[in-house]
Amino acid sequence: MSYTSGMKKLVFKIGGDFLRDAREAFEHPNPSTAGTHTVYVKDAGQIQKILSPERINLLARILAYGKKDRSISEIATELNRKQEAISRDLTILEKNGLIIKTRVGQRVRPEAVYSTITIELISN
Repeated sequence: MSYTSGMKKLVFKIGGDFLRDAREAFEHPNPSTAGTHTVYVKDAGQIQKILSPERINLLARILAYGKKDRSISEIATELNRKQEAISRDLTILEKNGLIIKTRVGQRVRPEAVYSTITIELISN
């Protein structure tokens, strides 16, 4: 299955209230938010552990490829980074559900799960 065909939106909410939002979604369903996943975090440090500047650039590059077949070594060359660093970042992104890796012959191809990632700062 290719995730690029059914891309979703990911929202990080810093300081949000999950219970209030869940109650609101239950009482007033909004079809326009279908396919949106929300992650609630207490502070920006939790997001930074997942989305470093290098990983954000890597995600952007993966999204730009679309269905093109790019190996990890090709991505490393294009981003001027070591292949080991790219592999480590891909593992972290995969572990956190932001990409999937598919095998295409001898190559491993990363695919983005989300087309949009939004960070919302919530004032309670």
